[in-house]
Amino acid sequence: IVANEILDYQKQYTENIRGRNYIFGFLFHPTQDISIGFSYHTRFTETFNTSYTYTEDIEVNNISSSVSPSIVFPTRFSIGIAVRLLPDWQVSYDYAKILWSKSTLTADHGSTTSVSFPSRSDDSFTQTDITNSNLGTELSVPLKKSTIYIRAGLSSARQLFPGSDDNQAKVKGYSVGLGYQLNQKFRLDIAARFERAKWTEAAYFQSSTGSSTTTVNRNYKRTVLKIALSYHI
Repeated sequence: IVANEILDYQKQYTENIRGRNYIFGFLFHPTQDISIGFSYHTRFTETFNTSYTYTEDIEVNNISSSVSPSIVFPTRFSIGIAVRLLPDWQVSYDYAKILWSKSTLTADHGSTTSVSFPSRSDDSFTQTDITNSNLGTELSVPLKKSTIYIRAGLSSARQLFPGSDDNQAKVKGYSVGLGYQLNQKFRLDIAARFERAKWTEAAYFQSSTGSSTTTVNRNYKRTVLKIALSYHI
């Protein structure tokens, strides 16, 4: 006896969140060639609206649920400095820290317990803070009626989730760009950014040869091209 059975079922899961925080900052010029800046992103709490619907035609039943957990988004600090070494050459550096260890999710699927946010399904780790840093340089090349800006940069950004060794993955990037002053009001900027990272994550699967493994290697690559037209008042 050969039986063919077609199961028609659908799952739909939606989520959305909308919040507001405040950003404060200041810029200080101790000398004509040095600029120091600081910014502060406030912590805020918002409701995370989620809904889940499951439909299976073979039993003609619908299961739907909706929960509204509360999420605390973390504070962020950043500080940067720019130094003009020569009349046409400037270098800059900025450092940022995001306090993800203070971010929590409460009342998820009926639970009143607070857990780290974002969290993985096994929740077998403790969320830690992350730090990002950027180093950049800009060279101004004066022309007869305009100016060309040649830029380059390096960056290092830690990721939220740690790898199998409980160390955060680090994404390293570099960028190159050009800017052209069209006139006194408009400037055209073009930049390309390249990001790379490698890390090891915990794995829970069995290979085709029958051997099991507990880790898997991750290779991350990303390329971004940006074009901007600026208007100066």
